[in-house]
Amino acid sequence: MKKLNLLFLLATTSTAFAATHITITDFSSYYLVSKAVLGTQIMSGTKINGCIIKSHTQCPNANLKGHDIQGAFLAYANLESADMQKVNIMLGDISYTYASNVNLRGAHLSGIGANNANLSNSNLSYAQALTSSFGGSNLSNAKLRNANFNDASLTGVNLKNADLRRAHFNGTNLSGANLENTRIDKANFSNANLSGVQNWKTVRGINSAIFCNTIMPNGKLKNKTRKQCPLISSSPKGKPIKVSRYNPFYVLLKKKSPVTFGETIKNCSMQPYSNCASKNLSGQSLVDATLSYSNLQSINLSNADLQMTSLDHAKAKYANFEKAKMSGTSMAYGDFENTNFMKATMHLSSLVNANYTNANFTKANLAFSNLNGANFTNANLTKTNLASTDINGTNFTNANMQGANLSDADFTGSDFTNANLKDATFCNTIMPNGIVKNPHKGLCPDQPE
Repeated sequence: MKKLNLLFLLATTSTAFAATHITITDFSSYYLVSKAVLGTQIMSGTKINGCIIKSHTQCPNANLKGHDIQGAFLAYANLESADMQKVNIMLGDISYTYASNVNLRGAHLSGIGANNANLSNSNLSYAQALTSSFGGSNLSNAKLRNANFNDASLTGVNLKNADLRRAHFNGTNLSGANLENTRIDKANFSNANLSGVQNWKTVRGINSAIFCNTIMPNGKLKNKTRKQCPLISSSPKGKPIKVSRYNPFYVLLKKKSPVTFGETIKNCSMQPYSNCASKNLSGQSLVDATLSYSNLQSINLSNADLQMTSLDHAKAKYANFEKAKMSGTSMAYGDFENTNFMKATMHLSSLVNANYTNANFTKANLAFSNLNGANFTNANLTKTNLASTDINGTNFTNANMQGANLSDADFTGSDFTNANLKDATFCNTIMPNGIVKNPHKGLCPDQPE
């Protein structure tokens, strides 16, 4: 996620600023990031105590304690043993970064992209990491005591021997995570997705942990209730704020009618490990459904409403998502080979470490999404909107990206071998080598709303 402040530049100079808005309090996981987009993002190349803020930077043992580096792009960086206590790196990116033994105690990490990073033995105690994405990262032996990961994505994360005592994971996606010998005493897993969690039997402190409407490793719901589950406010506390329709998070904050866990729609059960292969759910509403590890091969979900739905680790070869509404949908680690996403709306979605070989994304809108580590070999991304996306370490070999909008996208470490980039839009685009192509002040052409 990046350059979100530019959208607010557009909003505040527009006569339409008084248009529809949503008021949120500090109990919303999107409170901190919605305020952060109003702030200034650090410029690439800024030097702090000898450390150059940019991708691939080499800053072992750096002293960044207490510094404001909001929006910093540090993908593929070396931050081993750095002191980053109380640093503000909200809306930044440390994907694929080597950050073992880093001190991030009390750090502001909300909205950060930290996929496939090495944070082993690091200290994240009391860190604020709401709505962050740590998919596939190594947090073994890390300290997360009293940290706040509400509504974050930790799919496939390695938390072996980690200390999660009193940490907050309300609404967090931990599907497929490794919790071998992990401490979770008094941790809050309300509304969390723990489907497919590995080594659950070795987890310590389960009896004192909080489970409320929690999807357990076997896909079953624990402590189901219609009442409000235990929840804390964002920190620091603040007054309610108005989120305008120009804010990319706006679409996720709009009230929707979620499906009920276990509800059956067209012979497809809304829960993990379901077998919905070849079912016809065209035009159906599956809002906020959890279908992790489900068999969705050849399913028809064209024109369906899949906003905030979890399809992580799903098998969905030859599925049809044409014109589907998929804002906020998570598809991490899924197999979507030969799947049709033509004209799908996929703002703020997670496609981390998933397989999209031969998939069709023609004219799909993936603005502000996270595509780190995904495989798009031979995929069709003709006129696809990839503006302001995090796309580190992604494979686009032989992909057709003709006419795609790549403005403000970060492709650090990605592979464009034999990709067709004819007529693609490059504006403030970070290329695989970390160099910015077509630097531009202000809004890029066709900047997404």
